[in-house]
Amino acid sequence: RVWTFLRKDGSSFPAQLTVTCTRGPTGAITGYLGVIEDVSDRLETQRELEEAKAFLDLVFENIPDYLFVKDCESRIIQANPAFVGIYPPSMRDRVIGYTTLEEYDPETAAKFLERDRLAFAQGVSETLEQAVFPDGGARVLNTKKIRFEAHGESFILGISRDVTERESLIARLQASNAELEEFAYRTSHDLRSPLVSSLGLLKVAYEAIDDDDDALLRQSLGHVERSLTRLEVLVRDILTLARVKGLDEAPQPIDIEAVAREAFARLQHLDGAERLDVQLAVDLPGPVLLKPSRLTLIIENLLSNAIKYQDPAVSAFVRISADVVNGALRLSVRDNGLGIPPEQRGKLFEMFKRFHAHVAFGTGLGLYLIRKSAEA
Repeated sequence: RVWTFLRKDGSSFPAQLTVTCTRGPTGAITGYLGVIEDVSDRLETQRELEEAKAFLDLVFENIPDYLFVKDCESRIIQANPAFVGIYPPSMRDRVIGYTTLEEYDPETAAKFLERDRLAFAQGVSETLEQAVFPDGGARVLNTKKIRFEAHGESFILGISRDVTERESLIARLQASNAELEEFAYRTSHDLRSPLVSSLGLLKVAYEAIDDDDDALLRQSLGHVERSLTRLEVLVRDILTLARVKGLDEAPQPIDIEAVAREAFARLQHLDGAERLDVQLAVDLPGPVLLKPSRLTLIIENLLSNAIKYQDPAVSAFVRISADVVNGALRLSVRDNGLGIPPEQRGKLFEMFKRFHAHVAFGTGLGLYLIRKSAEA
């Protein structure tokens, strides 16, 4: 027990009082020996330790990272709420005191154990790992495991940070940079080629004028017109790409069937449009919330492809259908045109990819724009 004693000057101090009996030769008690120990410093140290522990507990309980402590048999002996929360509620009473390895697929469990052994052997292990957690969530974790000693035994402290969003952002940035490099290269080449060609053809045209060669003049100017028309198409697609990438558009109620009919009406000038049988099968309870310009771009580009890449050996059709599957819109556009060679289908939605360049002119940006619009 701690007592409070008063000094002669009136001040007080905490003290531990120890009283011992003194005995005579016969063993009878002859008096008492009291020892008063000032425990002010000890109590202050104890208070500081308790405050420090309370602060560490506060951090441990509220930090969003997954914190856990394992013993030498990889059993979890302590874990913060964030870590316990990755387990379904029905399993949370089987986390502390268990390895929980049986809740993971064998490959993931083996990797966890390997990192545990490495931390025990070398003092620390750190890795970027992917795991499907027992709650069904797939995550990318930056996990560090540190060995420490307590009560003569070895343990490891695990700190896992969820970096799924960061890694996804890095992957998107890398893909975007790769696309940007390809775009810069291809556009500079594709923009320059028709300009150089046109300049050369204009020189021939001037010579034809000097030679009074009307046929050569018309031929040269015809080539210039086609070359500049292709350039105009490329510039238009590039401007569309720039607009689509930067467009921030709010969803609106859309009548998909009306959008499809309007899109086809705008494409009537294309060669072969009159031979295409357009079929609509829209089975929706009503308008759906979509971004209008994105949907229009998707349908218009697919209809344009159906017109330009018809198979002359069959009666050409394009079928646009829309329905709801598991609460989400499913839009399908199917035609019986030339199709895509199987070995090329992996490149279908990349920039500047063309599969039937001999059939119709294009920039190879249409399906890429469709993919970006669908993602948006």
